[in-house]
Amino acid sequence: MAESKVEVLVDKKVVASTQLLGVVVLAILFPLFPLREITGPLVNALLFIAVVILGVRNALLVCFLPSIMSVSVGILPLVALPLVPVIILGNILLVLLFNYFYKKNFWLGVVSASLVKFIFIYSLATLLVSEFISNVQLAKIVGQTMGYLQLISALLGGIIAWVFLKFIKRI
Repeated sequence: MAESKVEVLVDKKVVASTQLLGVVVLAILFPLFPLREITGPLVNALLFIAVVILGVRNALLVCFLPSIMSVSVGILPLVALPLVPVIILGNILLVLLFNYFYKKNFWLGVVSASLVKFIFIYSLATLLVSEFISNVQLAKIVGQTMGYLQLISALLGGIIAWVFLKFIKRI
């Protein structure tokens, strides 16, 4: 009897470790997609999925990876480097708020977390862009990327996550 309990515990740890590894690999690979229109929703979906499958602590670890990867492979322009901590903090807010609300209502979690992430990133990005980017055209592009596209990306990520989680019967 005790042996079977140990086997079950070991199996659960192996499954959890494998799931975490899979999410980490995806968080590293998604930023390699050439289109931000695809990358953003996929990363946000991954964050929502990580909360449900891995729990909030592991999901918080994932928040750092996409931005760091985007910078290291050159997808995020160097001029936008001051925005990386803002994006990471926005992802952390998304994970924490979604974790708080999703058990009550999945969509309440997605919408509230997406709105707060958008407001946070847009507000700080607007401030930082005006301080650090003097090229008006470049400032406009960075501002748009950190603006309403963040909201759309997070909401689309919520839809993708819902479809995936429904498919694997986790919600």
